[in-house]
Amino acid sequence: MKFPIHSRFELGILLVVAATCAVIQKADATLLFEDGFNYSTGAFGPGDVSPSGLSGNAWTGGSSHISVVNGDLTYPNLLDLGGNSIQDVWGTSAGSVYNTYADQNSGSIFYSFLLDTTVAPSASSYLTALNPGTGTPNGSSDALQVDVAPATGGYEVGLRTPGKNITLDTATVLSLNTTYLVVAEYTFGASGSSSAALYLDPTPGGSQPSAAIT
Repeated sequence: MKFPIHSRFELGILLVVAATCAVIQKADATLLFEDGFNYSTGAFGPGDVSPSGLSGNAWTGGSSHISVVNGDLTYPNLLDLGGNSIQDVWGTSAGSVYNTYADQNSGSIFYSFLLDTTVAPSASSYLTALNPGTGTPNGSSDALQVDVAPATGGYEVGLRTPGKNITLDTATVLSLNTTYLVVAEYTFGASGSSSAALYLDPTPGGSQPSAAIT
């Protein structure tokens, strides 16, 4: 089962995908994909090829409001891949950019990125997802979907899995112009029993904390 990285990124994201979390300590971690977006500024999509040491695949899709911008995001004690950032502008027509990595059929996939939002979304909005196969995002049927929503004083992140409503982390209001580490976990299970969890600002290299959302 391939899990493409579906991206409607908001204002700068560093992307890392691992079979076991690259930022939460795990002895058997296998890095499946990482990208510091070391591409020319402007349109993001075909022609931008992820590091050849991992997938070596070009990004697919594209949208006029998803672009590469100067400067990367950093986070304490997290390896800085350099490169640039991906910017998405709220309130425009839908679009997506995605990539794939090696087939995975068991265990857990941890998907982490840095998020810095300069303008709060005006409504609950699709941000990014993991999905089987190589199709484009499917909304409520995505295997794991991360959303953002407005909140007093900032914004919130949320999680949705197939057949469920979006669950927002209402206990945590994120501030604008601040970089956060977001980690999503997808765990394979028998038919209908797969699960997902979301972690906010876990300590890189530390033990796995309690999930903010499941």
